[in-house]
Amino acid sequence: METVGNNDDEPMSDASINSDDIDFNANVESDEKMGAQVESHKNKQIGKRPNVKIPTWMQKYYEYEGHVEGTKTQRQTIVLTCKICKISNLSTKQGRITGTPYFNFYRHLKTAHQPDYDTEVQCGNIGDTTKPKVWSNVGTAGSISPFVPTRWIRPNNTNAYSMNHPVQIRFIKDLIDCVCIDMLPLDFIERPTFIKLVRNLNGRIRLFSRRTLGRRLNKCFEEFQQKIKKTMKRLEPETLHLILDM
Repeated sequence: METVGNNDDEPMSDASINSDDIDFNANVESDEKMGAQVESHKNKQIGKRPNVKIPTWMQKYYEYEGHVEGTKTQRQTIVLTCKICKISNLSTKQGRITGTPYFNFYRHLKTAHQPDYDTEVQCGNIGDTTKPKVWSNVGTAGSISPFVPTRWIRPNNTNAYSMNHPVQIRFIKDLIDCVCIDMLPLDFIERPTFIKLVRNLNGRIRLFSRRTLGRRLNKCFEEFQQKIKKTMKRLEPETLHLILDM
């Protein structure tokens, strides 16, 4: 199914799409050099996602392979294979393009397939930011996906509890337990599914960044360290025995 214009399911940023009007004649690299840059992700895990949409005209030239798995920034990196290079039996290094939408893919088309690039420029698909974009789904399972597409968002703390509220203090303590006991990464509190979970349970909970959680974690450690020191000072001599499991 094709859609025209901006789509709410579209995970790509509009700022990236506006790279159509970049001057590709400036600082153009050879395909070989670009291919070497692309291979920097060869050790990264790549997985296909549902509800991934790219401009329909690009599907004539590229086949969706997946997204790079990793940090929040790396997860914006898409991997496409050039169909022309694949049919021409060119090296995988040249035909497998990696990058954020869509500069690298336009550049490959210009440097490796100039006539096709010129055709798309004449059609207004490249360089004309006023032309409505036609998108098509290239993600897993062309049917309706069971997954709900989510974006990384900044939570809205309007009418939220203060940091000194008893419910908020308990929430922060529970978060610290998640990190210290269950070894969850600090950035789990910034993930859309976690934000959705908290908002559904209590819409007044104040959400914050992983850096704030890290500072709270350091403060908790310092308080615990002081308690241990005070406890050890009150012990009688030769009453403390350490047991190490080697």
